[in-house]
Amino acid sequence: MFNVLYISYNPQEGLIEKHLNIWKEIPLEFRKNINFILIDDGSNVPINPNVDFPVNLTIARINEDIFCNTSGAKNLGFTLADDDWVFSCEIDHFVEPEEYIRMINYNKKLGEVYRLSRYLNNTLINLAQNIFIIHKEDFWKSGGYDEDLAGNHGYDDLFIIGNYKDASSPSIFANIGLKFIQTDIKICTIIKYATGSPEHRQRMEDTKTINLNKVHAKQQELIKSTYKHGEILRFPWDIIKEIRI
Repeated sequence: MFNVLYISYNPQEGLIEKHLNIWKEIPLEFRKNINFILIDDGSNVPINPNVDFPVNLTIARINEDIFCNTSGAKNLGFTLADDDWVFSCEIDHFVEPEEYIRMINYNKKLGEVYRLSRYLNNTLINLAQNIFIIHKEDFWKSGGYDEDLAGNHGYDDLFIIGNYKDASSPSIFANIGLKFIQTDIKICTIIKYATGSPEHRQRMEDTKTINLNKVHAKQQELIKSTYKHGEILRFPWDIIKEIRI
């Protein structure tokens, strides 16, 4: 079953419902073959929306508020995914029903990672670093996200995926020979749904240099073949809701 993975932390009012309303419009013949996964990354108020239509949906909650725990939340999502392809997206990016169908039908191959075309107000913009389609087998062959980078902001995506502007950039995916394929599958970002209060965003800015230094050191370990992937899922978590068609 094709997997769709989102993580969220203190989502803005209406954000989760907007995704649900889009998923509701996917024709049932396709929707029944999609496994939606939503990870609540320790929100102040647990994410547990009302769902009033047939859907395969798992909502899991991380029971510890770890600052910028994207790496851990993504690893949890891939852990819960079916043994198939996973579309891993950012919560402030939206996909129209017909584009989900294109993802399912796209001629995907093991060993390849698929990037999507990103739009803002109907204008094509730069790639989103941390949005892609990958087979679960390939993801775990790489070891997954490095959770040493949780607790400070940024660059966990750079370390696992690499710099899309520089194909020679050392990364966990490149380390096992994964190939990136650009597609014209469309995703749209809506700025007002970006995560974080002003205080949260300031803390993100204040801590990103810490992670950048960590990533530079880890990239050197990749180059020297001395890198060792650490423990994953370093936190307590629970399934909040599980629905099946």
